[in-house]
Amino acid sequence: MQIRRPLATTLLVAVMVSGCASPPVTRPTASPVPTTTPVFASEAEALEAAREAYAAYLEVSDQILAEGGSEPERLLDVASTDVLEKQMRGFTTAANTGLRTTGSTTVDSLTLQDSDLDAGRVVVYACVDVSQVDVLDSSGKSVVSSERPVRTPFEATFEVSQGRLKMAGEGVWSGTNFC
Repeated sequence: MQIRRPLATTLLVAVMVSGCASPPVTRPTASPVPTTTPVFASEAEALEAAREAYAAYLEVSDQILAEGGSEPERLLDVASTDVLEKQMRGFTTAANTGLRTTGSTTVDSLTLQDSDLDAGRVVVYACVDVSQVDVLDSSGKSVVSSERPVRTPFEATFEVSQGRLKMAGEGVWSGTNFC
């Protein structure tokens, strides 16, 4: 059977025992942890870096699709492994069906949603414009629906990886369309 002492008794015993103990050993204080320099000096700088990273991501994605989905691993230069894995379905479909694209995808507006300037993490709202992009089948015929939306709202996350800002996640914004 275990005997339970009231908390006050336990504390009293601990205080009395500590009075009988030898003086506390002084330990040297640790050197202060060096502070890191923030990745971005301001939110404006973080937003501009995200704008450039998004443009690079779209350029590489467009190039892969223009070449029928070949060599999709090129996306890793501008995006995380998770993003590549999510995009593989589209790249594989293009490769297997003979589809390719022409034209360029652009971002026509970008707004900062959140940022961690120290860690180099930036989340943005973006209006992605595909009005200049056509999808062609193996015979060169367009397969784009006339009802395709040309501007779509996205939320995108960028993180510093290997010394540069890369796409870490992207999804269609499910809230009110801000484009």
